[in-house]
Amino acid sequence: MPRSLAINSERKLPTGLCLETPGTLALLFPKNDAASRKWYRKQGEHGELDMINRLEEYHYWYDRLLIVKKEFDEARPTTIAQWWNDSGIVCGSPGI
Repeated sequence: MPRSLAINSERKLPTGLCLETPGTLALLFPKNDAASRKWYRKQGEHGELDMINRLEEYHYWYDRLLIVKKEFDEARPTTIAQWWNDSGIVCGSPGI
């Protein structure tokens, strides 16, 4: 049983919120970061994360994820390393 469900055994939070939250966190944390890998491994002990593929499927976190997506889409690299690694920038794109 996922940890979020065990904590929610008294039903103080909606079950949907507890089921959706681990998938939301998985969207926000990169799998190649050491601390994130530790978190992913810990979640793996309790079963697979239920990843939701489309933003519209998030009931509880939709508004906040939409804000994060908007900020991410509008962000521009500021260092050479960021420019090098940014696959969203194409030469000749507006703003370059």
